[in-house]
Amino acid sequence: MVDFLSEEWFASVNQRLTSRAIPTDALAGVRLVVIEILGAPSDTAHAVTLRVSESGATLSPGDHLAADTLIRIGFDDARRIQLGELDSASAIRDGRIKVRGDIGALLGLAGWFQDIFSSETP
Repeated sequence: MVDFLSEEWFASVNQRLTSRAIPTDALAGVRLVVIEILGAPSDTAHAVTLRVSESGATLSPGDHLAADTLIRIGFDDARRIQLGELDSASAIRDGRIKVRGDIGALLGLAGWFQDIFSSETP
């Protein structure tokens, strides 16, 4: 298992992103999502940026000022989602995930996110 938010983790997630189609109904909404990870260890990314387009999606460390949607989540909750111990719908409902921007457009990607980020291996 690779360490969450490590270079290897980003490579693994990006490999899965290239192998899975993005839901076409989601492409009308969100293009750039920043996920701010609160309380992340100092040696990991404090935020990640997901870029979504017709040609695919990529995830990279860091943030982007022109994000369509900003998601804020604690490191422990993000890690639990990644391990499959917490689902994103419950985390939003329980207030563990805060969303600023078009949450409706983001919901079209929710199941896709869960599948991509909770998988450990491509």
